[in-house]
Amino acid sequence: MSFGYAVGDVIAVLGLFERVAIELRNYKDAPMQFQQLRAELDLVHSTLKHVLSLEPDCKEELQTLEQIRAIVIHCSLPLQAMINKMRSKESSLDIVRLDDAHGESWALPLQACQTWESFCDLLRCVVYANERPGANYIMQRLFAVSHAKTGRQIGEDTWARFVKPGFHIEQAMAVKRARSLERCPDPTYIGRLAKQVLEYDSRKTCTTCGRWVTTSRAPSPLVVVYGEDYAPNTPSNSSGDIRDVKRKVGPELPSINVANQSESFRRVKVVYPTEPVRDFADAMDRLFEDPDRHEAHAFIGFEELRFAEYHQEKSHAEDSTHHLKIAINLDNTNAEYWYLLGRAYMVLEDYKKSHECFQETVYIQHRDSLDAFARSLRTNAYTYEAWYNLGVLYDSCKNQHDDGTDAFQRCEELKPGLPKVVARLEAYEMIETPLQTYYEKADQTQSEEITFNPIRDVGVQGSENSDESSNSI
Repeated sequence: MSFGYAVGDVIAVLGLFERVAIELRNYKDAPMQFQQLRAELDLVHSTLKHVLSLEPDCKEELQTLEQIRAIVIHCSLPLQAMINKMRSKESSLDIVRLDDAHGESWALPLQACQTWESFCDLLRCVVYANERPGANYIMQRLFAVSHAKTGRQIGEDTWARFVKPGFHIEQAMAVKRARSLERCPDPTYIGRLAKQVLEYDSRKTCTTCGRWVTTSRAPSPLVVVYGEDYAPNTPSNSSGDIRDVKRKVGPELPSINVANQSESFRRVKVVYPTEPVRDFADAMDRLFEDPDRHEAHAFIGFEELRFAEYHQEKSHAEDSTHHLKIAINLDNTNAEYWYLLGRAYMVLEDYKKSHECFQETVYIQHRDSLDAFARSLRTNAYTYEAWYNLGVLYDSCKNQHDDGTDAFQRCEELKPGLPKVVARLEAYEMIETPLQTYYEKADQTQSEEITFNPIRDVGVQGSENSDESSNSI
């Protein structure tokens, strides 16, 4: 008995099964339902291969096998359609692989991780949902994210630069102290911590259980701590008010309501607050102890810069760039160092390099670029570009829409007719109070009073009334 197909057709269908399974296997970190589908397809593929190799002993068995093979052939079209759909939707299957602080791996959909905020929402609502140990750390943003292979720190300001299909990251909990930096953080293990050097960072890993600990210091913002309201002395003779500086200790971690002990985490980042540099002598002492103390180099560069800006001394500006470059080489993710270096190049009248430094500042930490725009406007308040950039900053980064509107209106006064400015101002007018009053009235409107298309309906009603009046005449 024949159903009008050859053995080669059955083999081709088996090939389709295998191709579907391969497509799913390529996404080995895909959600569980895809993994289950792949396992089922592998089972079907294996079973059909055995069916194809069977040799019937009687006509009844031959007929049964022929029917099974016919069913396999009929599966070819939906299988081919499934392959085509999977290939057209490959981007929707892309993932971000996350190894959380407990050592568990998660396959997070890439589309839900496009922004830092959406990633934090996944941490809070999915990874650490249902009061999972560590949820209180996530709620207070007491965690750190790094590239799994290189150890490079990933944060809000750099997330968009690195997120891509297959992005593999590790998440650690940020704590103020650890039980020991020589032994395993978990007291139930007796393993010792061995240093592991990565491309951008180093950590200590337990030789017994694999837990790791990394340390860092929270930098003290120089401009905020020391201010710029007085005329600086020569940097080598300067000595700030030590008592005042001690009160302004650098940024510390917010208070932690510890519902879970840090020993329960497999990945921990210990963040120590940095004691601000007290004066020039303190900076030199720190460099004598360790020439790679970037906060000491930054302090010296900052002091040289203030003297250079006040007295217009280019030699001090050159000294400032020297130390700030060293600080940047030691910590190139600190936006303040780039900002100060840009100011030093302004004193040296090297505006190209100054522009590049300010660009890097905004690129690393765009929310702190407000000061740069403010200084630009104080220098020249009649440049429409500065007002436009300030409006974009207020609107996009700080959600200060009223201030953004004022900036765009000033830009419109200086340069009328710019399409983007006009479009933004029109958008602001649409969401102002008069329109909001209509929204409030809509809740009180009865269903029979609603008109879906007032212009069309009024026109129709008008024509009907005119017809009636003409007929009555």
